[in-house]
Amino acid sequence: MREKDIESWSVKKARDTGWWVRKFTTPSRRSAPDDIFARHGRIFWIEFKATGQRPTPLQLEEHRVMREHGLTVYVCDSREDFEVILSQENAFIRMLAH
Repeated sequence: MREKDIESWSVKKARDTGWWVRKFTTPSRRSAPDDIFARHGRIFWIEFKATGQRPTPLQLEEHRVMREHGLTVYVCDSREDFEVILSQENAFIRMLAH
């Protein structure tokens, strides 16, 4: 499946379930993840890829640095992957609410 199809489906699903989502771009960093997701103070980034594709070495380095700073970054190449990510993130929010 194409990257843009996975991304658009995932963004719609997230918004439909209450997540704030924005395309994440930065002029000086071509390696930045594609989108930022936020809900109830929880923030994470996703690098979307076409099915079977992997991040470039530059993207992997950017993700590594972001994670070193305590940020959550996922790589997603299917709708099924996104459903798992969203389920995990929603469970994390529920856990924090208790």
